[in-house]
Amino acid sequence: MNASNDALAVLNDLLSGEQCALAPRVIESTVFVSGTSVAALDIVQRMARTSRRNREDLASMVIELGGEPGPRRGDAATAHLHFQDLHHLLPELIRGQERLVRKYQAALPLLTASTRAAALARRIATQHENDLQKLQSLVRTARERPNPAPA
Repeated sequence: MNASNDALAVLNDLLSGEQCALAPRVIESTVFVSGTSVAALDIVQRMARTSRRNREDLASMVIELGGEPGPRRGDAATAHLHFQDLHHLLPELIRGQERLVRKYQAALPLLTASTRAAALARRIATQHENDLQKLQSLVRTARERPNPAPA
């Protein structure tokens, strides 16, 4: 396998990871947004939009390098998202972001033969790291806030 084929395989793997990202699935689902999860909704909606752009950018890069983007993967393990409070889904969103960050970190050394592909993967990785930090901060803030006393 030559360097271009290696890059194509790595990019298609990253595309697959983006296709299984949890934020878009949460937004597509019927989730309940309670008072404690309003702040999270904005972040998750932005993450879902960003994930769509990431998929487009990765697919374009695959085509530019002469390959074909892999088929869209569905993730049946996300069927439980419907009718959940977004606040209770935050730990799962964090784990999903951690997986994406690890996937990109592992991919970066494999893309050195294609500077444009490496730059794209680095940009997306940084974005995922920032999103992860925002989600973690949201959960920390929610834990630090005292629960209101029942009336």
